Amino acid sequence: MKLLTVYSPSHRVLFDGFFLPSVQRYGIGMELEALVCDQHGLGDYYTAGWNRAMQDKISAIVLAMTGMDGRTILYSDVDVQWFGEIVPGIEAALTGHDLAAMRDGDAVCAGFLAIRVSPTTRDLFCAVWAALQRSAGYVGDQQILNRLLAASPVRVATLPRPAFWNLGKHWTRGEPIPGIPVGVLLQHANWVRGVEAKRTLMEHVRLSIEGARA
Repeated sequence: MKLLTVYSPSHRVLFDGFFLPSVQRYGIGMELEALVCDQHGLGDYYTAGWNRAMQDKISAIVLAMTGMDGRTILYSDVDVQWFGEIVPGIEAALTGHDLAAMRDGDAVCAGFLAIRVSPTTRDLFCAVWAALQRSAGYVGDQQILNRLLAASPVRVATLPRPAFWNLGKHWTRGEPIPGIPVGVLLQHANWVRGVEAKRTLMEHVRLSIEGARA
């Protein structure tokens, strides 16, 4: 299974410290393609240049889908770390579906996606890319993806919690960290603004999960 990630230099600390080591440990057999995009601004959520970074991400997804019809590709942001084998859960979720994703409330989260490549899913992400290029300001890929999915024939499945887990609410460094449920196989540190805050949360989660297993 192909695994694609796209990150800017500001996020290399997350790639090197969390994402890559966890994929190397638990993603045996994964075909990893890690692309470094240009640094557009600070790289923080909803800062200047963020829209440009999202264009880089979606264009990479579209290109990765070329010649892959019938196969599954995973896209992951680098504020993600694995704690176990995730492929069986992904394959189960994709049964009868075209796209499987985590949720941000009622919305599909664009930070970790399992895509069954077909003309239908390729058309969807081409449309997201085109809409991002037309947009101005701080419009993100997730907003556009959810808007287009509402009128799309793409069948979407939700990856099950707590195996695929995020906080589900905004967190700022210095606040208490909510309890981590048993059975987490993958953590996505979204709902957290800033690379250092993400690093703090991911380190806490890693130490907690690995400590409980020791």
